[in-house]
Amino acid sequence: MTFRLEIANWVSRVKVDMDEAFRGLALEVARRIIERTPVESGNARGAWVAAVNGMPTAGDPPDDTDGAATLARIAAVIATAKVGDTIFIANNADYAHALEFGKSDQSPGGMVRVTLMEAQAIAGQVVAKLR
Repeated sequence: MTFRLEIANWVSRVKVDMDEAFRGLALEVARRIIERTPVESGNARGAWVAAVNGMPTAGDPPDDTDGAATLARIAAVIATAKVGDTIFIANNADYAHALEFGKSDQSPGGMVRVTLMEAQAIAGQVVAKLR
């Protein structure tokens, strides 16, 4: 194998690993946010949506009390992302902002803010799994 080919293979492997780490981080952040979303009817938990390189379009996703369908829907979006893209995750529930800022006793610290404080640790865990 030539040196040039070895370098090309290494660059290709690193890029794949970076894309996997990027998507893994985004998916774990989404999972934690969804899991921390307070549940009564499942409306707020089901209202999480995602898009790559632009804000998600408004819609009315179905209620989702356990979050599995919501996470699967978001995972499908995240799977299309690569390093350099921006992944947007938003909640379409009218009261999502109130939930984030303490309206619910189930998540008084919010969902997004708490998860973002963990982002560096999450990234470390994702990278460790890829090694």
